[in-house]
Amino acid sequence: MKPLLRLLGVMIGLVGAMSALPARAQIEDLEILGALVSKNKTEVMLMQKSTGTGRWVGIGQTFAGYTVTAYDNATGRLTLTKAGATDVIVLKKATVQAAQATPASPEQQKAITQNLRQLSAAAEQYFLENGVDKVDAGKLVGSGSTAYIKELKPVAGESYSGFIIEQGKPIRVKTSSGFEMEYKP
Repeated sequence: MKPLLRLLGVMIGLVGAMSALPARAQIEDLEILGALVSKNKTEVMLMQKSTGTGRWVGIGQTFAGYTVTAYDNATGRLTLTKAGATDVIVLKKATVQAAQATPASPEQQKAITQNLRQLSAAAEQYFLENGVDKVDAGKLVGSGSTAYIKELKPVAGESYSGFIIEQGKPIRVKTSSGFEMEYKP
């Protein structure tokens, strides 16, 4: 019975040691997912790839057996120490791809073209009356006595103010989804 208990004790010891292995990561097993740097505090999001576990860790705190000793925000370099040895890992740079603009529906495109046509005609009238070759689109639309167009209704989140119309040049607007339309006078 004693050898069986001894074998069982060894097996329990092995299982315990094996379950402790993921907690003791190698430096290649760690990854920085982000950093929060303020005047008073620096924290990094560390993840242990082998276990998929991660958490925010401040300078001086420990994660997977490593102590966070320094973080350089300019370079994204994190310095860690473990058992007197120093290692450095680097925050991977994020990339953001521009979203594809979603075209306006044919009905919306027709309405936008009509709005641009009205703006173009109003701008031409403004150029003739004022002897200029540029006008802020906002001056052409509104309820005032100097406005040439009473109202332009956006149909796809586009704006008809805040840009300059130049004589002889196309007029462009973008919808809220980033789709650009152009009208050439």
